[in-house]
Amino acid sequence: MRWRLSLLLLSLTSMVNAADCPNTLAEFGPVPSIITLKNCEHIESGQEHFITNYLVSGKNAAQAEKWLQERFDMKPLYYLCCGWEPVDRSDFRQNRDGRGHYLDKISNQYYDITMTSGETLTNERSQWPSIPQFFISVTWYPEGAI
Repeated sequence: MRWRLSLLLLSLTSMVNAADCPNTLAEFGPVPSIITLKNCEHIESGQEHFITNYLVSGKNAAQAEKWLQERFDMKPLYYLCCGWEPVDRSDFRQNRDGRGHYLDKISNQYYDITMTSGETLTNERSQWPSIPQFFISVTWYPEGAI
């Protein structure tokens, strides 16, 4: 996790190009080649946190969703209102946040992992290939920020 100090030093800007971003998912193990690192952000307002953003094409979204479910216990994506997002539907009366999670046992750092489509009218899974891209985000809070 040596890159954290570098990322903290880069925090003067809120958005960092992919070439200068840590590949957070790769720190947890091999990442499918269908998932591409996009950029990373340092959010200082409110509760300070970092986000590493990835892209996956609509034609590969189901494969990426399955990998995130198996690796990080993310819940299946459901279409709500205007886009796809992971939802815990264990209680049929309400839709709960279904983000995946990862706890690095060495650093004791906690990560949230989610996948969304962004706004779309495409509301059938079979039509996912028509969605240009889905977004995967990994969020983590610096030590002591929680």
